Amino acid sequence: MLRQSQEVGVGFEIEKDIDRTFLDSTKFTESHRLGLSIVLRSIAELQKDVGYVQGLNFIIGNLLIMMEHRETV
Repeated sequence: MLRQSQEVGVGFEIEKDIDRTFLDSTKFTESHRLGLSIVLRSIAELQKDVGYVQGLNFIIGNLLIMMEHRETV
């Protein structure tokens, strides 16, 4: 029960941070937001001892934007 509650809390924190990620950027699309959610949830699940760390959204978000840019070049 506690584990499920923690997972819901982490998911809520991740979604809250995604909504704050690159608000003014036209380069950060809805597709990026979906990818960011998947990556952050995966990291939180795989690294249970660390979980989700606030600010990771900007690091991963930048990587997603750079990866897309690299694919178009």
